[in-house]
Amino acid sequence: MITLITTTCNRPHLLWESALSVANQITPPSQWIIYIDDDPEKYKLILPKIRQIVPQAEIITKGKIGRVNALAYAHQFVKGDWVGWLDDDDWIDHRCLATLQKYKNYSSFIYTDFYEVRNGRAKIGERNTEPYSYKRLLENNIVFHFRLFETALYESVGGIDLTFDTTMDYELSLRLLKKATPLKINKPLYYYRIHRDRISAKLQHRQRENFKRAVEKNK
Repeated sequence: MITLITTTCNRPHLLWESALSVANQITPPSQWIIYIDDDPEKYKLILPKIRQIVPQAEIITKGKIGRVNALAYAHQFVKGDWVGWLDDDDWIDHRCLATLQKYKNYSSFIYTDFYEVRNGRAKIGERNTEPYSYKRLLENNIVFHFRLFETALYESVGGIDLTFDTTMDYELSLRLLKKATPLKINKPLYYYRIHRDRISAKLQHRQRENFKRAVEKNK
């Protein structure tokens, strides 16, 4: 079973596009946990539509607690033996989960190439077709989108470090890499969007600080 986890805040229109990509999977996830780190009222129009096209979506919230706490909380509801995080402003290629499913016996940590998509309001189908290079994907001994890891592996490293308010995925991956040799799928199956409202753009200074702290912590 594959469980996807998404946290979302103030971006219902972008979450809908992510939902379309989940609904379009050749092999759909067994579970999609969506944590609303926001006022749920903002999402009241979109949630019934998401439930309709992705019946396995589970909407949870306990108020605005910040992304790192939301991710940790969402993991308590994971039923699958594999987990992947899908950002609310990105989407996965329709072949993504079906492709990863084929390689689960080869590693407990799998990742793919990805496309960079500019123009944050672009709709599904209006995709940038210039993939990131293999070298860039492995910068600083870390892997980027899309990542799928065994639930048991996640638990074995202690889960998310709650002291990281940004780059928590980077820090977690550094610990996962100590216990698992990742398998790279040489296909761009994740669409990472570049837009003004993305976390990496709004919190650049904090991101840089946490990158350095993560590296120091995991030397």
